[in-house]
Amino acid sequence: MSDPIQAFKLFEAGEYAAAEQSARAALAAGESAALLHLLGVLQCRRNALDEAIVALERALALEPANPNIRVHLVRALIDSGRAAEGLAHARIPAPGPAAEMLWQSRAEAATAAGALEDAFVARRHADLATTERLLGAAPGEPALLLRRGRLLGTLQRDSEAEAVYRQLLETDTTNVEVIAELGQLHDRNNRLDALAVLLADADAGGVTDISLAYLRALDAWRRRALDDASSWLAKADPARDPLRVFALAAKVADARGDYPAAAAAIMAKTAAVPDRDRWRSSAAEMRESMRDFAAAITPDWAARFVPARLGERSPPAFLLGFPRSGTTLLDTFLMGHPEVRVLEEIPLMGYVADALGPLARLADIDDGEADRLRAIYFQQLDRHVGPDFGGLVVDKMPINTLCAPLIHRLFPSSKIIFAQRHPCDCVLSGLIQNFAMNPAMANFLDPADAADFYDVTLDIWTRSEQCLPLSAFTLTYENLVADAAPVLRQLADFLGLEWSDELVDHRRAAHARDRITTASYDQVAEPLNTRSVGRWRHYESLLKPALPALLQWADRLGYGR
Repeated sequence: MSDPIQAFKLFEAGEYAAAEQSARAALAAGESAALLHLLGVLQCRRNALDEAIVALERALALEPANPNIRVHLVRALIDSGRAAEGLAHARIPAPGPAAEMLWQSRAEAATAAGALEDAFVARRHADLATTERLLGAAPGEPALLLRRGRLLGTLQRDSEAEAVYRQLLETDTTNVEVIAELGQLHDRNNRLDALAVLLADADAGGVTDISLAYLRALDAWRRRALDDASSWLAKADPARDPLRVFALAAKVADARGDYPAAAAAIMAKTAAVPDRDRWRSSAAEMRESMRDFAAAITPDWAARFVPARLGERSPPAFLLGFPRSGTTLLDTFLMGHPEVRVLEEIPLMGYVADALGPLARLADIDDGEADRLRAIYFQQLDRHVGPDFGGLVVDKMPINTLCAPLIHRLFPSSKIIFAQRHPCDCVLSGLIQNFAMNPAMANFLDPADAADFYDVTLDIWTRSEQCLPLSAFTLTYENLVADAAPVLRQLADFLGLEWSDELVDHRRAAHARDRITTASYDQVAEPLNTRSVGRWRHYESLLKPALPALLQWADRLGYGR
């Protein structure tokens, strides 16, 4: 009988062929996760990847919590050209000593699979785990603490990030990098009083370093002291943080009516995005996939839908619309209602769509698969809103517009709110914003790309409305900002909600809510105004490549020219 220990000794001695032979002999007597893992590693070494994957999958089935097996399987899948499967195995790890290695593995798989957003998040988590390991050996090291604070902020763990910055300021009240990071955190959470106090403390401490110019410009912008904001921006070094500086410069110039300067800042911002060409390529691939799906949405396709059987749980309502159509303002209004819980841009339907595969399959799934997909949705929903909540859940995710047929197939009685805004104002607003990059938001790196994104998004929506009996209510942004109360009354009736005067107090709701995770965080707390209605007309030169497609949609939606 072969000695299992012998295989490991041979491996350590570098006798790989003999080690593989010994491992196979030992496995003939019975499966062992350790021996299967060793066999898989040895097969990887000689590039027998298909065999290695089989061995590593068997090992992982025996020891699913073993991080080393999981990492080797993920890498084998990547090397064999099966990166998407590798990403599925490189699931989000629990905190612990292996998290750093597992996050790095997920980042590698996501990069290889072209899942750039997943790769970005995984790299940040891996960097955070590395930083925390280094801090364990050097507690209190300022550079490591600052890096930890920045990573926590990137991952939206704001209270932890603030605690790190406060710790650093206790030992050095004049650290301009820490002041800048903490100030931006206050801005991101609409804590403008805290931002003012931070800058006043910096002044009192004699901190006049020009590196705080951007933060002072940001503070002036939030107070609508436009001349001060412009003056400070002129002193800010764009090289330190070009995306933030140019995005703020565009907003300030726009508010001052200096539209050529705003357009120049918009183009400078988009040009400064790291990996811009790669992101644009990713966005183009997304649009191509969307067009394929749009072409599949026909009356004949919809006629094959099996009437869904309703589950026991009440379905959510869905808030859809093209990005920058006013969905964040609308969800802030809805948050004011005591019987409404809004989920803001949490990709619940994304998990379902991943489990389904190509959306065109929808016409052919049976009740069993529909039940499985619905269960995936509710499993994810329960992480955010418990099943005992008796009110109305509103799932707000503009990109779910692409999933309207999927929503109808799984939740045929769901109410869908479609937020509409003039196409040109939507696209202009998207170009101005400083989005975190993902394949969808990368469409706003170029005006023509953004117009094409709008075109295919609205094509999917209008085809869905024409071919499927959606229960949908179109809410127009221009009407909402002109006179919110009557629009919201119609919406409440549509959703089956009793009227509440709290619905119209969006500023109270905005100040009461946690971090606003969308690019509109600095706008929804303002009084309603119509300044952005028709703003696109000041930017016709910038939008010239986009106007043919957008103005066609403006006509179709009733805006005219």
